[in-house]
Amino acid sequence: MRIAVDLEQFFRNRAGVGRYIEGILPALTRLTGDDRFTLFRSRSHADDPGVPGLPSERVTERVLPHRRRVLLLMWLVTGRPCIERWIGEHDLCFSPGLPGVPTRARAVVVMHDLMWLNFPHLFPRHSVWLRWLSFRRVVRTCAGVITDSEASRRDIVEATGLPEGRVRAIHLGIPEGFRTRPGEPAVADTLERLGVRPPYVLTVAGDHGPKKNLEGIVRAMAALPADMRNVSLVSAGRPRYDLRALTTLITELRMSDRVTFPGRVSDEDLRRLYVGARLTVFPSFYEGFGFPIVESMALGTPVVTSNVSSMPEVAGGAALLVDPHDVDGLSTAVASLVGDDGLHARLREKGLERAGQFNWESTARRTREFFAECTRT
Repeated sequence: MRIAVDLEQFFRNRAGVGRYIEGILPALTRLTGDDRFTLFRSRSHADDPGVPGLPSERVTERVLPHRRRVLLLMWLVTGRPCIERWIGEHDLCFSPGLPGVPTRARAVVVMHDLMWLNFPHLFPRHSVWLRWLSFRRVVRTCAGVITDSEASRRDIVEATGLPEGRVRAIHLGIPEGFRTRPGEPAVADTLERLGVRPPYVLTVAGDHGPKKNLEGIVRAMAALPADMRNVSLVSAGRPRYDLRALTTLITELRMSDRVTFPGRVSDEDLRRLYVGARLTVFPSFYEGFGFPIVESMALGTPVVTSNVSSMPEVAGGAALLVDPHDVDGLSTAVASLVGDDGLHARLREKGLERAGQFNWESTARRTREFFAECTRT
């Protein structure tokens, strides 16, 4: 099969869709068979390093002649030209995220979640409008939609009216490096370099957007029993949102010396942060999947996460679940894992077993099977 792959989102969102692309493409291009892949990007990213670890004998890369904004305007307003004008004919065009591209081939688009549609007030108005335009075109023209969880699949079917068979939930994997615990000296070196003082609770907040529930986490940490007030909070990720309200809250709750923001960290440092933490807390209001749940469990660190959207499905009974709006419940769950060694050990074992069920090879096989279905119909 000749498969074209839209690589644009890899360069624009390395923490979200980019992480998906970095996992799925190496696995997909290494499956047995005679598939050939053409990866294309706009001129805006002509000189940026691409996805590592791809077999050169099966992969060709193309740079389109226009910058991203020009292409987006042409495609959203006129729906033309088709991508084949620049990369030639293909059997299937795979877009790992919206907006997708006009194509004469069968199109498969990944919709990781419908956050922008379910919570439009959290996005700039122009962003929602642009997503809605591309969403309508994709729903009208695509052969199939892939999403990361059954929870997101149900949301997409309800929102689009697409037949059940055209929307496929395929769980994601994690990098194999997240299955190997780094040694204590390496962990200690990283914590010292990042200014992190144990004991601590870790949250991986990505862009630190509203859905990550950081204010709830801070309030829950402030409400821990007096004998646990030495436990600090580490929030990893590169903020893209205004955090002034959060920092004001931290000051008001006298938490300034108990909250650390190390910024965006490498995968190696993230592994060490997981291992050094007593637990990972991930009480988002909404997620399409939730990489930190699986990554933390794979490294033997128990998880507290939300009982909504995809998170119970991903946790699979191997984490403590809480209502993300219930600060007292969140604080109680954190305190139980801080103070109860028996519970901590049980969830650690359950988490390791659950995390073993997520791998990119399985994700790639199921994705390729769906490609085949979409080209037959």
